Amino acid sequence: MQHKRWLGILFFFVVPSFVPSWAGAEGASANVTVLGQLPNVEMVRISPSSKYLALVRTNGERLVIKVFGMTEKAYVYGGQVAGQKLRAMKWVDDERLLIETSTTALPPAGLIGARREWFGGQVVNVKTKRDVPLTFTVKDTPTLNVLGSLTAVRRVKDRNVIFAEGYFQSNHTFIPGLFTVDPDSGASRLIAEAHGGYASWLIDADGTVRAALEYDQSNKKWSLRVRKDGWLSVVATGVASIDVPQLAGLTDDPNVAVLEDVDEGIQVYKRLSLVDGSILGEYEPGRGMSRLFTARLSPRIIGGFDSAAEQLTFFDAGTQQAWSSIRGVDPGAHLQWISNSDDFRQWVVAVTSATEGYGYHFFDLDTRHGSKLMDIYDGLPAIAERRAISYKAADGLTIPAILTLPPGREAKNLPLVVLPHGGPEARTTPNFDWWPEALALEGYAVLEPNFRGSTVSLAQVQAGYGEWGQKMQTDLSDGVRELVKQGKVDAKRVCIVGASYGGYAALAGPTLDPGVYRCAVSVAGISDMGRFLDWINSKHLGYDNLAARYFERFAAAKGPDDQHLRDISPVHHVANVTVPILLIHGKDDTVVPFDQSEVMRDALTKAGKSVEFVTLKGEDHWLSMGATRRQMLEATVNFLKANNPPD
Repeated sequence: MQHKRWLGILFFFVVPSFVPSWAGAEGASANVTVLGQLPNVEMVRISPSSKYLALVRTNGERLVIKVFGMTEKAYVYGGQVAGQKLRAMKWVDDERLLIETSTTALPPAGLIGARREWFGGQVVNVKTKRDVPLTFTVKDTPTLNVLGSLTAVRRVKDRNVIFAEGYFQSNHTFIPGLFTVDPDSGASRLIAEAHGGYASWLIDADGTVRAALEYDQSNKKWSLRVRKDGWLSVVATGVASIDVPQLAGLTDDPNVAVLEDVDEGIQVYKRLSLVDGSILGEYEPGRGMSRLFTARLSPRIIGGFDSAAEQLTFFDAGTQQAWSSIRGVDPGAHLQWISNSDDFRQWVVAVTSATEGYGYHFFDLDTRHGSKLMDIYDGLPAIAERRAISYKAADGLTIPAILTLPPGREAKNLPLVVLPHGGPEARTTPNFDWWPEALALEGYAVLEPNFRGSTVSLAQVQAGYGEWGQKMQTDLSDGVRELVKQGKVDAKRVCIVGASYGGYAALAGPTLDPGVYRCAVSVAGISDMGRFLDWINSKHLGYDNLAARYFERFAAAKGPDDQHLRDISPVHHVANVTVPILLIHGKDDTVVPFDQSEVMRDALTKAGKSVEFVTLKGEDHWLSMGATRRQMLEATVNFLKANNPPD
């Protein structure tokens, strides 16, 4: 569900990259050096008419935005991103780029609260080389120049205008509002506000706000508004503790929107009348889709993605045929749609294959020409094989997974690293991933299970409710037992590594499910669930909040003092630990606080257990910086080699 963005991004996102190099544990191997750095190039974006190609180049810790002129056959713009973390980049029109960045800081002057990630934006004109910051102004009213979750571009009176969520003061508190921003001057205007807390807006192609879905997390009430007689009037209300309905976009009928909802445990897409707010039945093209996506300049739904089948579908027959023709160029490769021109005649696709490696490719359907643009990682000579597999959990639930195998080694009695994803409401995909790739190239098989709670389907997510630290955990060790049974891995050479929720699972392995793993590495993992929920509530000033309810649902808990949280918290079960543990945590983590690793270290040390602790100075929850990402990967690989040698 889209409401997850309101949780403050609780997922650990890994950035999408060699012949094996099984050297000793001292120093960094060539694989770690290459894959520990930030990608050489990322965020490749085709301008609307394919006039330009924008991308981000990395040189150490320097990020440089470069724009290549397709006619000039040369770079026409270059600008460095300094002092900020680059989060997103999109074209406003053929000459202007919208850049979204963030920084970790305390709240602006006049506000109270903990350090968090604050987002901002600016528009870069690639012709004039002029930068315009996104600012929000309301006459005689304080505002925050902080970017919310929404940025969209619409064509208004023959020019492209930015629509963005900002914050302004109302009744002595700051609330979200929808602003229009002129991409040349930066001048903004408030056009809608969130009544009650959070809101998502449906903005038509001409810039008209057709509908709004608002949610007040304190009283759990949502309201749906549609434009009637020039006003956004309430047409439906409801109560939702967590699963809040969302506006997914418009159908081909401009008076019919699509509402994403959960009915009796089933994810459904409903056709919503924008005339009177009535439900018109199911949106048939959305059936089976876990996510729908819209056009660049309008909210019209153009396709969907089926997570379970890993299948991307465009609803327009011509666009789908174009995508199918691109996929057919190399049937054995794995393709990721990255960017396209507005007419879908030019595409940028990330391709992973044994012959092409891992890089960005450009496809021009007008000239019937396709070519590799560049490698995403410099110095990547080979690609580890990633297999989609599945196995049965102890209770019979099917667990899809990805198994990455070390190149040049037979899949027999291999050392194994179990690498659970973050979230937990996320999923592992066949896409290239630098972390399992690096571990495989050091000689380890890597198992990434989509345990219950994973977003391969809503049913899989729901199977995880109440199973945090229980079946969500044994789903991992059930995978180990299956691979051992098949003879692919050695039961005596298994370790567990993970970040965020995966970091929790790495700690729960030797504490709650002992006897399976030879060592464990936790990156930014939760060790004390009660303490964590206390921290979540303190961020919300003690009020009932969506984030706490989200974790309580997975943990089957009724508040931070629930005894059950002690039962599933690794910090309270260190007596069970018989293997070495490595803790790694970013000092600027605003999602899982640094003290979660500190209290685990102290408990392990007091109990006389083997523990190491690595602090990533200035790093956030997402390993956004190259130096500390490499520090994490080098520490992990050296720890694995010392405690579970790959040879």
